[in-house]
Amino acid sequence: MASDGVFVRHEEDVGEQLVDASWPPPDYEYAVLELPATLRAPRSARVWATAAAVTGSLNDAERDDVMLVISELVTNAVRHSTYGPGEDTVSVALGVATPRLRIEVCDRGTGFAVEHVDRPIPDAPEGRGLFIVDAVATRWGTSQRGRHCVWMEIER
Repeated sequence: MASDGVFVRHEEDVGEQLVDASWPPPDYEYAVLELPATLRAPRSARVWATAAAVTGSLNDAERDDVMLVISELVTNAVRHSTYGPGEDTVSVALGVATPRLRIEVCDRGTGFAVEHVDRPIPDAPEGRGLFIVDAVATRWGTSQRGRHCVWMEIER
């Protein structure tokens, strides 16, 4: 069901954002972190997610998926975004509800066009982050509402 032929679980923006408090499940817990867009950000985000109260209801496999996806998306936000003065932060939102969990990573960069993402060459040392997200997620996508966000959901 890929919109671009490369990703299996990518969907167009569905307009649901934790950061805007518009994610529809009425019974969810969420936590948000804003951190400097430095090379330390992925580790800081994993440490935060490990300690976040919302991760207490996750099983081991879900917790592992959360850490992997947060690491990949925060790394992408830090490495591939161009920041203006005073805009060099990344936000991470993690929401947990009975039907699903959701991760959003947002930055002030211009974003990317999913249709322009190519499969990495087998020997390439990088370029697999979104493919990892696509493999782990039930669905995922991007949105651009003042900030560029990559979101993903896992059905529980």
